[in-house]
Amino acid sequence: MMACIFAGLVAGVWAQEGTVHLRAPDGSWSELETNAADGTIHFTLTPDQVPDGRALVVINKPAWMVLEDDEAPAIAGYTIDGETTDLAAGDPIDLGNRSEAPEQMTIRVADDKNPIDPASVSIVTTGGALPIEIDASALGETDTAGDIVVSLADVEPGIYEATLQVADMSPQSNTATVPLRLSVFGASVGPGGQSVHFAGGGKTYQLIPDGSKFIAIGEGGPTMNLTVQAHGRYLYVNGFASAEEFTDDDGAAGVEIVCDLRDIDNNAVTNDEAQVEIAYDARLLPDPGCLLVTTHAKNLGDAADLYCFWGWVPGDGFITPDGEAHAWSMQYEKVGEVGWVFLPAKREGDAGVGWIAPHLFGQSRFGTMLLYTNPERIATETGAEVRMEMAVMSAFSAEEVEAAAAKLAEIGWPE
Repeated sequence: MMACIFAGLVAGVWAQEGTVHLRAPDGSWSELETNAADGTIHFTLTPDQVPDGRALVVINKPAWMVLEDDEAPAIAGYTIDGETTDLAAGDPIDLGNRSEAPEQMTIRVADDKNPIDPASVSIVTTGGALPIEIDASALGETDTAGDIVVSLADVEPGIYEATLQVADMSPQSNTATVPLRLSVFGASVGPGGQSVHFAGGGKTYQLIPDGSKFIAIGEGGPTMNLTVQAHGRYLYVNGFASAEEFTDDDGAAGVEIVCDLRDIDNNAVTNDEAQVEIAYDARLLPDPGCLLVTTHAKNLGDAADLYCFWGWVPGDGFITPDGEAHAWSMQYEKVGEVGWVFLPAKREGDAGVGWIAPHLFGQSRFGTMLLYTNPERIATETGAEVRMEMAVMSAFSAEEVEAAAAKLAEIGWPE
């Protein structure tokens, strides 16, 4: 019977000539007898030495290498803008919620026994792509401690979850894995001007040119959209004709959007054909982290009634400012001009939706929330517009929404 042995080989550069070390299943190391000749090393492994058929072997062990090492390097801390944060074992690198990304971060690493492997340093994202550059060149070939410089200058607004990985140069490549989190406040227009991403206060929102999913609340969260009926057509967003970023004096990050349109049958229509122009101002406030949205539906044709409403936001029922929790009636029914509603998530642990507006809330027959103007149909002259204002937010409780509504009232929103 032939025994198959799979050997992981580690060959040293600065070496003890002709040496071979074997790691036993219990983690201990021993040096094997060898014969070296003509640039080759001969050694024997028996089934007794490798009972599971696998072996880790170090050939020509470098003088600096410590075989008995089962501990990963320590991530000792990091420095940003001259401020150092020390880390204990198990601590994440939590960079918090920032108004802008720092230019760079210097991470201190150290190992008790073996050098740090510069080639092992990586930052792997679990969410959106993180545009960074890693410089581990300060780590010398036999340095057991040193600095890793991470450039963050190109990081756009968003919430980023990642893992820092650093290994030592032991035969086992003991690897430290440390969670890294960063939230950068602001608004950014995506490639081709066809999406907008907002992030701040641990919350994210996205505007996408899809009439049925115009605003996405949170990563993978519920969506909402505007419907405009005018001149015999139902109209929806079909793309962004323009999307321009701006920053307000109050620190809000915003985008002004003029939309391309489609009808209820998904046919693209021009503004001239629709006799309507639809535009949005969307702003994210640092505090309380609400997305403020102003809708402009401008009548380009003859005087006509414009009918505008937002929908169709789901939830596990809804809560009104009086504290009452409501089950869906599963019919079109007005809730009233109550100021705000909270829609708890249907799945436990997920964020719900806070919706704040001076307009008329209502239920749909599908168990979703709607928001109408009051009156619902507004006589609109040529060149005039119907304007709607609202704030939306990710939230886990009605109390969060109530506090946000009070904060908005303090700053005079809506005007």
